[in-house]
Amino acid sequence: MSKTDVAQIVTDKIIRLLDRGNLPDFKKLWAERGSGYNYLTGKPYQGLNSLLTTLATTELGYEHNAWLTVNQANKLGGNLRKGTTGKTVWLNSYRFVPKKGANGEDLSYPLLTSFAVYNIAEIEGIAFDFGTDREPPPDLMEAANRIGVEVRWGGDKAAYNRGLDMIKLPLASDFVSEQALFAVFAHELVHSTGHKSRLARTFGERFGDPDYAKEELVAELGAAMLCANFGIDSGIEDHAGYLADWLTILKSDKRFIFKASSAAAKAVALLMGDNEETEENAS
Repeated sequence: MSKTDVAQIVTDKIIRLLDRGNLPDFKKLWAERGSGYNYLTGKPYQGLNSLLTTLATTELGYEHNAWLTVNQANKLGGNLRKGTTGKTVWLNSYRFVPKKGANGEDLSYPLLTSFAVYNIAEIEGIAFDFGTDREPPPDLMEAANRIGVEVRWGGDKAAYNRGLDMIKLPLASDFVSEQALFAVFAHELVHSTGHKSRLARTFGERFGDPDYAKEELVAELGAAMLCANFGIDSGIEDHAGYLADWLTILKSDKRFIFKASSAAAKAVALLMGDNEETEENAS
């Protein structure tokens, strides 16, 4: 089947779904990461400590929300990597100090102490084991390397940051299936082709802009085309309701989908390394 046929089949399927109405709600295709936890004890952090570790994991792009103190790392035979300055996370611990009054009354009081933890990514010398054998799709990693976009794994969000030219994805093991992982990764890869250094699409650059609906259509169509090329079920029905919401913003301009299909085909050609075809289509 030619690439043109694949693009047409995917486009036609989206149009049929949109015309059908009563579309399903968008489904999140990965599990929420739990709170940060201590790798040695396996115990999750609570309250503010949970928030602090999760924020650090997301902001610094860590793959795992797992942490150790320096003493715990040493106990496991590891040590801090060089250059961890600025990556220390300070957590809080409360303990009650027992105290009795002159008449035997309980005057115990809480004492707040702070302690430093480091993400396991900042620790060397330990063979960390997470019991998962799911790996990022090699075909899509090859595509990412081909166009030069950085991919970071970890956290709860799947997104492409145009300013940083970086894709962020949850851990491969967090996705509900291999197909879901492939489809979401493909979606963000197509977004990355719109960078000014590649195809320089001029659709909305910020999430929520009216024109951003057009970029979402390109990304979803392109992801479905990539999935079709590799024989993967993209589960496009799970996303149709999401696309319909964007089309509502565009005043139900469903005919725009044909222009989006053309842009998506160019994005897929770039990711697949079909540079000559991309140049011909752009001329």
